[in-house]
Amino acid sequence: MRKFLPLFYFLTFILSANAQDIQRKQLIASRITSNIHIDGILNEPEWADVAEATDFTQFQFVYGKPSAYATSIKVMYDNTAIYIGATMYDPHPDSIQKDLAARDEFGSADFIGIIMDPYQEGVNGIEFFVTASGVQAEAKTYPNSDNGEDFTWDAVWVSAAKITEKGWVAELKIPFSAIRFPNKDEQSWYINFVREVKRNRDKSAWNAIDPQVQGFVNQSGILTGINNIKAPVRLSLSPYFSTYYDVFNDKANDVSAESWSFNGGADLKYGLNDAFTLDMTLIPDFGQVQSDNQILNLTPFETYFVEQRQFFTEGTELFNKAGLFYSRRVGATPVGYYDVLYGTDPSAEIISNPSQARLLNAAKLSGRTTGGLGIGVFNAIEGETVAVVKDSAGVESTTITGPRSNYNVLVFDQSLKNNSFITFTNTNVLRENAFNDANVTAVNFSFNDKPNVWAIEGGGAYSQKYTGVETAANNGIYHYLSAGKSGGKRRFAVGYEYTGATYDNNDLGFLPINNLLNFFANTSYHTYEPLWHLNQLNLTVDVNYTRIINPDAFHNFSINLDAWGNFRNFIFMGLWMYTEPVITYDYFEPRSPGRYYTYPINYNFGGWISSDYSKRFAFDLSSNLRLFGEEGRYRHNIDFSPRFRVNDKILLTAYGGRFFWPNDVGFVNYDGDSIILGKRDNVTFEGLVQANYTPNVKMSFGLRLRHYWSFAEYSAFYNLGDDGSLLPTTYNSFDAVGNSFDDVNFNAFNVDFVYTWFFAPGSELNIVWKNSIYQFGTYLPENYLDDIDQVFDAPVGNNFSIKLLYYLDYLYLKKKQ
Repeated sequence: MRKFLPLFYFLTFILSANAQDIQRKQLIASRITSNIHIDGILNEPEWADVAEATDFTQFQFVYGKPSAYATSIKVMYDNTAIYIGATMYDPHPDSIQKDLAARDEFGSADFIGIIMDPYQEGVNGIEFFVTASGVQAEAKTYPNSDNGEDFTWDAVWVSAAKITEKGWVAELKIPFSAIRFPNKDEQSWYINFVREVKRNRDKSAWNAIDPQVQGFVNQSGILTGINNIKAPVRLSLSPYFSTYYDVFNDKANDVSAESWSFNGGADLKYGLNDAFTLDMTLIPDFGQVQSDNQILNLTPFETYFVEQRQFFTEGTELFNKAGLFYSRRVGATPVGYYDVLYGTDPSAEIISNPSQARLLNAAKLSGRTTGGLGIGVFNAIEGETVAVVKDSAGVESTTITGPRSNYNVLVFDQSLKNNSFITFTNTNVLRENAFNDANVTAVNFSFNDKPNVWAIEGGGAYSQKYTGVETAANNGIYHYLSAGKSGGKRRFAVGYEYTGATYDNNDLGFLPINNLLNFFANTSYHTYEPLWHLNQLNLTVDVNYTRIINPDAFHNFSINLDAWGNFRNFIFMGLWMYTEPVITYDYFEPRSPGRYYTYPINYNFGGWISSDYSKRFAFDLSSNLRLFGEEGRYRHNIDFSPRFRVNDKILLTAYGGRFFWPNDVGFVNYDGDSIILGKRDNVTFEGLVQANYTPNVKMSFGLRLRHYWSFAEYSAFYNLGDDGSLLPTTYNSFDAVGNSFDDVNFNAFNVDFVYTWFFAPGSELNIVWKNSIYQFGTYLPENYLDDIDQVFDAPVGNNFSIKLLYYLDYLYLKKKQ
């Protein structure tokens, strides 16, 4: 067993470790002066005498062996763009998978990808992909354990693909306005090309990618020959116009309403220089984003919702490198919305109470210097939100539910050698009137040795709230440190994470839980060559020991075992076991400082299987059983997700889940000084059906229907004892027939229909219909059909919208002029 090194010695070791440099192939790009027609046919004479990138090697299931399919890549350029001609040879062109999908989605189609890193940092790169059906995708890479990919980034470029008798061909034109590169006469870029043949999962790269080495951008080859190019004026404006028609219908109360609205605004992109870009959205409109997956949350922790708004998903990886930027805070539900909704006198009428703050504008500036310093500045301004209430005498009054707010993020991220970095982040929220201001400052770092096998990571943050009263509770600290072996077949890490009792980054971040000190250790084993009937095998062991900080007390001890692999028939399968072998002292469920509930010893067993997505029919199946040291208490979850590809243009997917938790125990209410916990059966059903029709690469139709039903039925109530035990209580919310007023029944029913037409590069037309029903009450239906009747008797909202966005590029307009 390897002896653990002291921290200072370990840091010195990884920064000075010596290893062979990555072997980098070289490719020379050729300058051209004539026009190239992007049609997927490499018939221009200029393509004939260009150097080729060939001899691809596999890296996914069989590392280091030559690909079974020959590939040839050629690169040319002129003063405005880089051109890539890719020929993917295939002895069976009739078997090439070429199903259509929406932009940025690969589906089950073969693809070719280009990875570029003009600054040769080995971390922050850009990627362009084209599938055999001609679908485009692009992404930015950012550092994590495996170099993450952000497919929300969008660029404007041109491509075409064609199936031939020898395989298929892709032709790309990527304007220099879509690429950030150094201001040098002679360019030298990291570049790599990756190809996947879906029907047998042959995934290969031009410059070899070793899966035992952390990252893949750093394992690129070199592109030279691009000389005397200048960064163009990167200026574009995308004005939009949208109209909405809303219909509300409440059959039970015989109430209906309808309204029209018209909106206009613009998105602006401006390249300040060769490396930095300013993005602005003026009077943004996010009304067409997909409906959130609402759930019944009985825990003491906030529900996390995925960001759907494009401005906040595109190119924001730098701003959230420290985990402090949860963009859903911007333009969210006003802080006083529920005070008006539930605190208004029943005899009064709520005339208006906006559930979403109005975002006036937002801007982000980001880029990276030639020295590897990444700089990001984000700002968003939110307008004041006002609720109007009419009392029983007919007098109207207004209440500010959300103040004018200013959200800011500042990031300095210095890239270092060997995929290492150090990052400074500051988030700041300023609010008018008597609402709190907040500030969080953080520093994070990651140091890797030369072969990217050993690593040390750490950081810390300091949160401040400005309430007008200076107390220690307004400030909090967070810090963490881990070290270990991050590459190779055998890996391990040890570390800790301290989240102070008063640390709070929730004004612009997401922190569901604080007041914890966690010590952890993990080890894993990974195979990268076929073993038995497996292409790949991964084994992981995690151990966590957690304490409460205030009061200083034991909280939890857990062990997690995980094993998963990929079989020769490309079926993925995994098994796992999680256990808390000692009693957990849960200081969060009671919702009262210093009080805890003794959570019983439990053992959780689960597994999953995912079949080959390249087949017309595929599925995902997972299930787990959690057993508690209490009679009749367990949790059984199962979900199944089939998918069927009707043809190259139509894909049908579905999801069904059942989550059955009998005799679960959780917080109910306060009864004077007593904390009431209840025993309940918590049952959840979730179903989703989705159909996608993509007639061509410029047009797509999507229909998504989701029904979520969850209820909690109480059978007993208890006082929480000072020792965390459950004691008898006089609290009783049962009626004469045994139903409890604390029972909960929740339904969310959503329909999202989206039609998208990319009628010109960067320009699109969207037509959207959204239907939403949210039902909440204490009546528990007899069965699913009874629940459905209750859903369709609830108030329903329908939203119809049309949005037109047109892309205006300065260089194109100048050329036309």
